[in-house]
Amino acid sequence: MDFNEIFTALETGIIDGADAANITNNVGLGLYDIATETNYPGFHSMPADHLACRKDIWDAMPDHHKAILKVGMQALGLKNSTINEVKNAQTAKMLRKKGVKLNTWSDEDLAIYRQAVQESWAEFATTPEAKSLLESHLAFLRDLGAMK
Repeated sequence: MDFNEIFTALETGIIDGADAANITNNVGLGLYDIATETNYPGFHSMPADHLACRKDIWDAMPDHHKAILKVGMQALGLKNSTINEVKNAQTAKMLRKKGVKLNTWSDEDLAIYRQAVQESWAEFATTPEAKSLLESHLAFLRDLGAMK
């Protein structure tokens, strides 16, 4: 569904909920102008950014440039994860004052959700590289105990 359609779909009951990665993003988009409940702290597994680079360009890059990009992405990931945690805690406080009910899903509910998304993710892993990336991410989540 195009994100622009979500507001109408929420208002008309076509969908029951929407999420744009975290509650701070959701506030910025205006979702809580319509929604009166949310899931907090949430269910997303990777609050960081990604770098996409063509493999031939990456392979041709000098090692010191690769190192600069790797360190920069690590710093960006740490910074964004930290900012995400702080902003979401501040946003949760503001939403509670606004009267939005914050729900925490049980382990059982999270397991049902994560099983559904795992099946959906597999539909998009159509290349060997995508399958490898998905398996790596699933192994990470399984190691954390976040997914079976």
